[in-house]
Amino acid sequence: MEEIKEEVKTQAAESDQETQQASTVTLEEFLASPEYKAAYDTAVSAAVEQALAQQKAAAEEEKRVASLSDQEKAAEREKALAEREARLAAAELKAGAVSKLAGAGLPAELAECLSYGSKEDYEQSYTAVSTAFEKAVQTAVNDRLRGKTPPIAGQGDGAKTVRTPMGTFAEIINKNKVSR
Repeated sequence: MEEIKEEVKTQAAESDQETQQASTVTLEEFLASPEYKAAYDTAVSAAVEQALAQQKAAAEEEKRVASLSDQEKAAEREKALAEREARLAAAELKAGAVSKLAGAGLPAELAECLSYGSKEDYEQSYTAVSTAFEKAVQTAVNDRLRGKTPPIAGQGDGAKTVRTPMGTFAEIINKNKVSR
């Protein structure tokens, strides 16, 4: 038994060594295959094209900004600042929404459903989402508590006949029927 265990351990160690040796491939060995070389060349070409496009776009933006007047530059700075402030305000509202939802016992994931355009939009969307979620939960709880309606015995809807220790109700009635 011990010999078998040792043999299995030895085989496992050998296969691990073979796997490590097989998985270590140099770039030259990888590119020796025409299929891999073509895939590598395509990926490198795409990356180079993307980098050149980004560099060209940045250069064009620099030219555009250089050609602007001082007033236009100031207007663009103000616009960028307003956008940054709006993003910051939305992030603050979202952080507040997460804590408000958690405090109300609601899932924090509902914060993704809220509108953060303004404080009023946020309040309206929070009220709507929390009310809808609570109603949905209440409906689901009521449905679960209600359960299934038990079948009424003796009706022609295929309901089973209720059997008591003394027999079915129909058998008890027939047995105790007084004949006149």
